Amino acid sequence: DLALAFLPHATSKLSDVGDLLHIGSLGFRGEALASIGSVSRARIVSRVPGADSGHEVEDEFGRISGVRPAAAPAGTTVEVADLFRNVPARRKFLKSPAAEMARIAGTVHRFAVAVPSVTFRLTRSGREVAFYPEGMTRRERIARAFGKDLRERLIEARGEAPGILLEGWLAPPDLSFADSSRMLLFLNGRHVTDRTILHAVRLAYEDLIFGRRSPMVFLFLTVDPALVDQNVHPAKLTVRFREPGLVHALVHRTLREALLEAGGAARVSLPPGGEAEEGDARRSVREAVGDYLARRGGAGPGGAGEAPLFPGGRPGAGRRTAGGPVGRALDFLQVRNTFIVLETREGIRLVDQHALHERVLYDRFRSRFREGGRAVQRLLRPVVVELTEEETERLLSREDELAAIGLEIRRFGPRSVAVEGIPAAADEADPALIVESVLVRLGEGGAPRPEDLAEGILSTLACRAAVKAGEPLSREQVADLLAAAERLEHAHTCPHGRPTEIEIPFAELERHFRRR
Repeated sequence: DLALAFLPHATSKLSDVGDLLHIGSLGFRGEALASIGSVSRARIVSRVPGADSGHEVEDEFGRISGVRPAAAPAGTTVEVADLFRNVPARRKFLKSPAAEMARIAGTVHRFAVAVPSVTFRLTRSGREVAFYPEGMTRRERIARAFGKDLRERLIEARGEAPGILLEGWLAPPDLSFADSSRMLLFLNGRHVTDRTILHAVRLAYEDLIFGRRSPMVFLFLTVDPALVDQNVHPAKLTVRFREPGLVHALVHRTLREALLEAGGAARVSLPPGGEAEEGDARRSVREAVGDYLARRGGAGPGGAGEAPLFPGGRPGAGRRTAGGPVGRALDFLQVRNTFIVLETREGIRLVDQHALHERVLYDRFRSRFREGGRAVQRLLRPVVVELTEEETERLLSREDELAAIGLEIRRFGPRSVAVEGIPAAADEADPALIVESVLVRLGEGGAPRPEDLAEGILSTLACRAAVKAGEPLSREQVADLLAAAERLEHAHTCPHGRPTEIEIPFAELERHFRRR
């Protein structure tokens, strides 16, 4: 085979046209070796196990040698040197040695994570840069490639659909990044990119991470080759699924369920030096608060109605159970009228009162919106909102999408709109505030869906209505807030992704004070 190895298409994995619909190999065109040999000094040496000697062939900038005997260990080695020496115009676009080495390392890391059954070793100038021995688990390989602290923090997710198997390893929401370079997707062992899947990932992390930051996710899809077209991009990075909606739903559902099940407040570790850093999230807020309220004689899960928190500013008003108002003897410490400090069975929990109240209100508003669909609360008298000309045109250009979420507007002038109806879920909100929240979401770029605009409205309303930092709370208000959060699907971040609470285990405090 060595005589043909450097010839174009000779190493193709295709035997007939029908194979294009069932691609199961990493490569299939047979172009890589021929392309590399034409712009470098390339050499292949190979020996079959049990043979007395091996053989080699060289391709120097497109000139292929004959096959000749060579000393070699069992297996095959491919060497490439002087890349692009004969193509100066291309060579000058190579980056610095450090930058090119980083790209090489990234490629090796991705292969090592994708194929745990193969040993990978990367060296530079005789020094080992990375080593992935056979037998490591995928979790171990991810941690070795992207940070050893990940090993215990990764959340495993598994899901299935007809012809599709999904395995995922997810970093917790508090570990996020400014770019999406750590959102890696592997399809049948190959690293690919796909907008449908990336959108599903972002949707799964929605309201769990702060702002526009990106999560760290490693997804491994095993798909029947008949259900995906891998012959879309020359580099085979882009694919096209036969049923993208099915894939999107599987990824979103599987990841969201795994993240919510993992739950937990961010756990803080206190090093001997006293500087805090975020650590594992091991206990859910529901469990900790449930234990706490049970010990203090408060209400357990599901023991309260849906009356507004702190209506009219009256502490604990409107929320009662069979045993009377919740939290009658709740022990807590309010620090700077901003943070609530509580004792749990395993440590000390610190709650950001504004962030937690914002999450409670946001989930309540969102539930009302989803139940009411496109319900509109029509105003007895239109409210005129003054804007700039640009803002006016921006709003009116999305008039249909706004109507789909219950916000009805019309042009009132070159620099104003008249609001005639607002979403029923936000019937107590100032129409001007609703318009402001929509403009903020539209100003973030792209083309937000109606659902995105609605989420922006609800998060803004929750933020404005939530108790503020610096505002003192009564015992009853604290009890109401903790009990309401206990019933939420996810109470660990506010709608903008900021943590609502952290926990310092007693073991960490004892270690910090040299008690263990």
